[in-house]
Amino acid sequence: MVLPDYLNSVLAFIAAQVMQQAIEKVGLDREKLRDAIAGNEFQTINGTIRYEGVESTIPGMVLQYQQGEKEIIWPPEYATAKPLYPKPAWPK
Repeated sequence: MVLPDYLNSVLAFIAAQVMQQAIEKVGLDREKLRDAIAGNEFQTINGTIRYEGVESTIPGMVLQYQQGEKEIIWPPEYATAKPLYPKPAWPK
């Protein structure tokens, strides 16, 4: 079984949530949608986000492979593991 990507699948889902909420608010007019997305906050699976210019306020995350698994190590409120530091040596 192939698992979805940790971060990119979440970003795609967030984009769909933002679009759904904007469409519900203003309909399918492209200019109104753009303005609605640029001027509002949206509730998503990753918390409340808003767009500032071309940037969003979606929090970033840092992953680290630990024992062959991807773990979120930052920010602390989303962490699934503590960072390994110093990084263990690569297997020979």
